[in-house]
Amino acid sequence: MYLIIKRTVKMGDERFLEFIDDATGLRIKEIPLDETEYKHKTAEAMIDGYMRENPGVTYGEAFSKVSAKHPEFFI
Repeated sequence: MYLIIKRTVKMGDERFLEFIDDATGLRIKEIPLDETEYKHKTAEAMIDGYMRENPGVTYGEAFSKVSAKHPEFFI
């Protein structure tokens, strides 16, 4: 099964959304983000990750857990 992982990266003042090939660990694509986009994409990636780690959890439950733990990405 081919899986692409999305992750956000912040290096100094630069922010990116990276797409990683799970099978090889290689970066497929990198998209520059501004601060608002970075927060939104980071929250999205955290919710997706929480749902992968906790099968059967609904999006609403994952959103609630992640936003409580990382409120800085939901402002």
